[in-house]
Amino acid sequence: MKKLFVLFLIVVLLPVASLADLPDISGLSYEELLTLRAQIDACIFYCPDFKSVTVPEGVYQIGKDIPAGDWNMISVPGEQSTVVYFEKLDAFGVDYDKESYYWWDRVCNIEDYEVTSIHLDMKEGMYVHIGMAPVIFTPYTGPAFSFE
Repeated sequence: MKKLFVLFLIVVLLPVASLADLPDISGLSYEELLTLRAQIDACIFYCPDFKSVTVPEGVYQIGKDIPAGDWNMISVPGEQSTVVYFEKLDAFGVDYDKESYYWWDRVCNIEDYEVTSIHLDMKEGMYVHIGMAPVIFTPYTGPAFSFE
């Protein structure tokens, strides 16, 4: 209940509160802080004002850490990243199982590079591994061309 109350205060009152008015979360454990962060990230992803978010290097579960759906991904400016979309974690539970990945590619935000953006329809329960540099996620809005 404490975590939900803190989440409510942060999400609802943050735009009108100054830093001095924020609730003291210093008493929360590391695990509680990670859970709170995941809940806040989920609120940001589903917010109507959401345009993009920078996702750091790491392994994320779709439906838990990142909402399922169509996503465009680009690397942060001047960098290149790897994106691996896969079904299950390795035996240690920390990286992708080399035989379960569906898709792997490198994306660069560097002029004249071949792959500048990636579109993936990510399904709940799957995973995504971001490597080498952070990736900017934006909702997929369809192809950027028309038949007019």
